[in-house]
Amino acid sequence: MVTDAYLVVDTCVWILAGEVLLPPGLVVRIDQTAEQIYVDRTKDQIEAAPEFRRDAHLGTADHRDALGTHYLSGMPFGVQRA
Repeated sequence: MVTDAYLVVDTCVWILAGEVLLPPGLVVRIDQTAEQIYVDRTKDQIEAAPEFRRDAHLGTADHRDALGTHYLSGMPFGVQRA
C-alpha cells in the first residue's frame, strides 16, 4: 500500500517558481509527446501553494502536510484514506 506520493513538476515556462510539488491525484491528463501534465487546479492555486525547494523540502513530512492542506482541504497528501 502506498502511503505517500507526490510529483515534482518543472513549471519554469508556466510559473517562474521553477518546480512545484503536487499530489498525483490532481493529474487529469499527461501528454507525453508535448511533455505536459494537466492538473485539476488553476495557475493561481498552484502559485499560492507553499514554496517548494527540492533541497529543503523533498522528503519533509511537514511540507507535504502543508501542501496537502493547501491542495486537498486537509486530506493527507496524495492519499485518500478509507
